[in-house]
Amino acid sequence: MPWTSWRRQRGRAVRIAGTAAASAVALVVHALLVFNAQDTGKWGNGPDGPPSWVFRHHPWLWGVGLSATLLTCAALACVALLRFRHGRRRTPGSGADTTGV
Repeated sequence: MPWTSWRRQRGRAVRIAGTAAASAVALVVHALLVFNAQDTGKWGNGPDGPPSWVFRHHPWLWGVGLSATLLTCAALACVALLRFRHGRRRTPGSGADTTGV
């Protein structure tokens, strides 16, 4: 995908910015879930306290989050690899669309 000015493709720039904002919100929610799912007893230098509600009722939740993270990373790596391979096969003289749109 060649770099173009955002002024030429405003719709695409808005979609990318919206996706980035939604991803940032999802990351914050995921981070809050991970920190709340941990057992709060003796983390770092803090006082020893009772386990959180999430950890008491769903102690397996950390495994779901970890596996989802690993599967997502693997899927993104596969997509990036396929796009990289597909992009290298395309040549400008073969009649393929190289405008990036």
